[in-house]
Order: sequence, then C-alpha cells, then structure tokens
Amino acid sequence: MSSHTLAIPLIHRRRRAFFLAAITQQVRSASVVPELLRAGAALLAIVAWAGALALIVG
Repeated sequence: MSSHTLAIPLIHRRRRAFFLAAITQQVRSASVVPELLRAGAALLAIVAWAGALALIVG
C-alpha cells in the first residue's frame, strides 16, 4: 500500500456523530408503565417456575 492510501483516512476524519439524533428513537414516558408490567409478569413467571421445580424436587 502506498503512504497516500494510509494517510487519507487520518486527514479526513468525520467530526459528526455516528448516528443522527433526529433518526434515533426517543423513549416516551407513557411506554414506561407497560414495560414495568411486562417486567413484573416475567418476574412472576420465573417465581412460578422456581416454585414448580421446588415441588418436583422436594
């Protein structure tokens, strides 16, 4: 490779962010409640499976 090929990327660095803020999704406060409910349901499912496993083993 020539030194010109290696030097060009160092000279022309991008000064902006990799992503644009206008394109990224923003978290809405209204969607927090359903996510908390889903997390609670997942936690209850894990506890139920652990209880069933404890009954089978024990």
